Amino acid sequence: MKSFKICLCFFMLVLFFSIGGYSNTPKEVAKAATTRTKAKKIVPINYRDTSNEKIEKSALPEYDLLFNIKDKNKLQGITFFNRNIYCGFDVGGGNGKIVKYNMSGKIISESSPMRVGHCADIGYRAKTNKMYITNGGGHNLTHVYVVDYDKSIILNDLNYGNLGTSALLAIDNVNDYLILHTVLKRGDVGNPRFTIISLSNMKILKSFNLAREGIPQGLESDGKYIYLYTNNKVTVYNYDGLKIAQYHLNKRGESEGITIASEYGKSYLAIGYNSPNRIYSLFINQVKREPVLKLTKLDKVISNR
Repeated sequence: MKSFKICLCFFMLVLFFSIGGYSNTPKEVAKAATTRTKAKKIVPINYRDTSNEKIEKSALPEYDLLFNIKDKNKLQGITFFNRNIYCGFDVGGGNGKIVKYNMSGKIISESSPMRVGHCADIGYRAKTNKMYITNGGGHNLTHVYVVDYDKSIILNDLNYGNLGTSALLAIDNVNDYLILHTVLKRGDVGNPRFTIISLSNMKILKSFNLAREGIPQGLESDGKYIYLYTNNKVTVYNYDGLKIAQYHLNKRGESEGITIASEYGKSYLAIGYNSPNRIYSLFINQVKREPVLKLTKLDKVISNR
């Protein structure tokens, strides 16, 4: 009987500690795990995920015809500098040419054909007054040509073939950056990579891969955002690759080229189309749902662009 009482007392002590003494630890762990699970994801306040969103007609940007282009060669890249728009044309045989227009579409001057491939995208570097041109094309490894427009000569050939094909470029004249769009797996239909390069020392500062938005047709930067132009669509990213906004267009022909232009103190995107060749002014900052085109920094250098 005595041994039975001892066993009974020992059993009661074990039961007490198992229920009371040690039960707090798993409860606290469970509570902490629940807290971590319910933690909210922090995202920028101006972020709007448009990957599965249908853009309403009321959210379409406003755009007007800037001017028609009489040149019958295929329009490719466009850029703006010092109150003029420069248009790149593919003239065949691996050659491209640049035509300088005023804002009414009058031809100011024209370069000779240069060995710059499709002349897929162009940008003007305000610091040196030199033009940068990408060869483009889904089968051509990426080259960026530094060009003296007035003399129609190629000053330098920057070989970025290791980044793939389908090259587009933007010149960030606020930070003096070269921004490249390429496709590593060749062709125009792969997921793009964006590479940000400091033009002061040609070092790669950042690169990131993004989901494909369509056939790449143009690239631009305002010093804060990157504007990717694909067929009938402009997608806006920050410099970390976060999608900020997306705008759908509805013009006929193939989208070709995008740049930031300025007239009468107002900055806007200018976008090109072919069949026939023409350029529109695109005011995406007038869309109340997503006013992303804020060019306070760019306005300081726009007079030299």
